[in-house]
Amino acid sequence: MLQNKVEIAKKFVDLHRHGINAWSPKYQLPHMSDEAALLEIYYNLKGGEYGDTESNGMGELTIEIGQHDSMSGYPVLFEFPNLSDE
Repeated sequence: MLQNKVEIAKKFVDLHRHGINAWSPKYQLPHMSDEAALLEIYYNLKGGEYGDTESNGMGELTIEIGQHDSMSGYPVLFEFPNLSDE
């Protein structure tokens, strides 16, 4: 289950203009492992730290990545499975 959360966070970060080292957990604690940082990003993502995370009604959550933050320069809707927090 933890690996799934790490993969979701990695996909989320990969859609952004800046890589994982620019994200808050790694920026504040550079010695933190990438896996630990990605796990923290997942929980922040699910908790609404990066914007409104909404249910799409199909067991997934959706968050918009704005055009200024996205790798493509266009707004992106990122959908991910709503995993339990166990």
